[in-house]
Amino acid sequence: MSDKSLYTRSVERAIDILECFMERDVLSLHEIAEATSLPDSTALRIINSLRKRGYVARVPCGKTYRLGDRFLLFTACENQSYVRLKSAGTASMQALYQSYDENLQLFTFNGAEFCSVLAFESTRMPHPPIWEEKRKWGPSAAGRIFLAYQDEEQKRLLDPEGQVENEALAKIIDDGYTLCVDPKDISVVGIAAPVFLPSGALQAVLQFSGPASRFVNERIMDKIKDTARTAQEISRLLGEQMGTAAGGAHQDGGEIG
Repeated sequence: MSDKSLYTRSVERAIDILECFMERDVLSLHEIAEATSLPDSTALRIINSLRKRGYVARVPCGKTYRLGDRFLLFTACENQSYVRLKSAGTASMQALYQSYDENLQLFTFNGAEFCSVLAFESTRMPHPPIWEEKRKWGPSAAGRIFLAYQDEEQKRLLDPEGQVENEALAKIIDDGYTLCVDPKDISVVGIAAPVFLPSGALQAVLQFSGPASRFVNERIMDKIKDTARTAQEISRLLGEQMGTAAGGAHQDGGEIG
């Protein structure tokens, strides 16, 4: 299967048009066409489709367009999800952080990049820098958790060179956590565990990390257990916020210890 067969150009063009409104709130047809390098006629057909679904709206008494109410509602839902996740993570993560004083972060993943929801930075020196707000996928502890729960097509797209073997991914799901060195800095070790929605879908990943010289010691199994338990607690609190018990076939993970 060629790479081209994996994508739909019309969808990409529609997204290009929506992204035009990141710079300006109101745009004319010609401005949209110019920004997306599309003929006016093509841009108009796509705009009309987006208008039909409520993602773009015509400005009254004018020949310009803005984002529609449906798009704004969609964005509000995404923001609400972020707020719920941050709220569920704060108290649980704070307890884990205070126990060890090492770097601790909660991530979501948008299909290409990690997005940091919440971070606690170690006060101990030395310590690795907290990840920036966004970071491309890589076979870190957090990256391995995200990869383990993707379908086969997405796995190939994220990890075309097969840096993480399928057997390792299956073990992550069975164990409920992973432990590995950071591929960007082998002196750093990370533990990561999944956070689930009540439906059982992966929502986020909790990553706990520090310098190998200090992080890997007689308390390493305690760190693994506490990281997995904290991720389970965040999943439970998410479920409570959404009005149902948190689910997920692998939420409890395997026996650790």
